[in-house]
Amino acid sequence: METKPVTVEIDNIESGRGGQIIVFVFSAEGFPKRHDKALLRYKMPVEQRQMKIDIDVPAGDEFALKILHDENLDGKVTKNWTGIFPRDGIGFSNGARIGFGVPDYKDAKISYTSSLSPVISMQYF
Repeated sequence: METKPVTVEIDNIESGRGGQIIVFVFSAEGFPKRHDKALLRYKMPVEQRQMKIDIDVPAGDEFALKILHDENLDGKVTKNWTGIFPRDGIGFSNGARIGFGVPDYKDAKISYTSSLSPVISMQYF
């Protein structure tokens, strides 16, 4: 898989919660729940409300990004008191959001271009 560098800007991070940000790069397979199916994965400690992370993405294929604010450093999405919605912050490429379920790959997919600079806003419940 040929990759190209991209800078992802992540905003609306509830930085007071600590933990780490994990960026998952997915093809359609496994998106967004099967972290073991992610093509690439990047981790960075949470430092501020807005962060920029340099990652590599597939150069010739569509892909989707999932951002996880992993507060307890377990690499998984922790559910809140409802048992349905995540306690951890979540964000997706292309403005896809969680509603009554996770977004479909078709809603989050993007393609590499030389001007690609995704901005992903975190969603908390």
